[in-house]
Amino acid sequence: ALTRLHAAGVPKGARVCMIGDSVWHDVRGARKAGMDVMLLCSGVHSTALGVEQAPTHPRRPSEERLSGFLGALLAEELPTYVSGALKWGSDEAKDLAAHHSGGQESPIVVACGLACLDLAQQVESFPDADAKIRSQGTKWLGGGNAANTACALSRLGNSTFILSKVGDDAMGEVILDGLHLDGVDTSFVSRAQNCTSAFTSIIVDRAGSTRTCINSPMLNELSAEEVKDLLAASAENDEGTDMPGRRLLGLDVDLVHFDLRHPDGAVELAAAASKLPGVRISVDVERKRPGVDEILPLCNAIFCNSTFPQEWTGADGLPGALATILEQYPRADFVVASRGERGCLCLVRKSSQLDVGQGIVAELPVSCCHGSFGDYHTLACDAWPLSPGESVVDSTGAGDNFIAGVLHAWLAGLPLSMALATGSFVATKKLQCAGARLGPDFR
Repeated sequence: ALTRLHAAGVPKGARVCMIGDSVWHDVRGARKAGMDVMLLCSGVHSTALGVEQAPTHPRRPSEERLSGFLGALLAEELPTYVSGALKWGSDEAKDLAAHHSGGQESPIVVACGLACLDLAQQVESFPDADAKIRSQGTKWLGGGNAANTACALSRLGNSTFILSKVGDDAMGEVILDGLHLDGVDTSFVSRAQNCTSAFTSIIVDRAGSTRTCINSPMLNELSAEEVKDLLAASAENDEGTDMPGRRLLGLDVDLVHFDLRHPDGAVELAAAASKLPGVRISVDVERKRPGVDEILPLCNAIFCNSTFPQEWTGADGLPGALATILEQYPRADFVVASRGERGCLCLVRKSSQLDVGQGIVAELPVSCCHGSFGDYHTLACDAWPLSPGESVVDSTGAGDNFIAGVLHAWLAGLPLSMALATGSFVATKKLQCAGARLGPDFR
């Protein structure tokens, strides 16, 4: 096959990806030939992966099923990529793309930050000091704020890339596999040699519907030099582009989103993105971290929890603290504080000319109350209610998925009140499944 490709004009140095459904034949052969290889889950291993065999509608295997399957393979049987199936562009796929993007090409988003594994342990109630208790359920699941937001954006129909760094260990492989399953491109993920990937231990308290996170970071973080190298390498191929105001990392980027992890690399990328007038920048800030002073002034949209604004500004009351943030950072059009069960509060700069929309939409079970606070519009949006019979399973990652819903609708040009409602809907869907990401049945 390679000989035929070379004869047809494909250069010998080109990267070639083999596609097949057998780890014993297709993957082994491709790895032996030095090629990347994509394993299709709906083929001969469909039963082992818990999915129906093609030509049924492709479905992702669960992370547990996939992790178990990959963990039992030999090194020469491990694929580079994993996909449910491939099919030519059908009317169904075109309709779906049009639904998500209003008939336009899908927005391109780069998320920069943490990609890790979460060790989630569910307990009946949070333990007392020195107590010994038994877990009622333990799962290894994909995590990391930026990675969670990237996965949700991809599931919502956006073309999503992640810029991050993981170890060269088995956990790093599982992290990348989880991102691939949700359609996130990992071309910009670096692998740190002889390093353990970041992971987070999460205690999920069923009685109190809370979770406690203990993060174990990776010592080798993404550096400014590594990001500079990525930017320089892509810039060499960008001469003559039709969209110079959006060209970043070799892509016509619409949005770059940060979670303030890998701060040195994040600051370098944010500085580059801020020079491009067509690229929007957003940030998820939970508390003061390295890099926050450099990135906040560059952002068009700021997302935070309900405690950060007052801790950061010292202002009285949440509205006043959010207004102070917008005063401090004139480039930002709006700032959103998530408030859990109480929904969210958003302040929008009146001079931004953003469409804030209507307060009540008859078809939706939430309202978005409009008001004014000095030079700013205020939008207080309800949390999306659970339907009868639904319950909260795990609150981990709800904020990350909320951000993805808001960004998705904002990029699609919807009014900001509808964007907040979209974020609320996506967050509630996440609450109903274990882990920090949307379940396989999300539509």
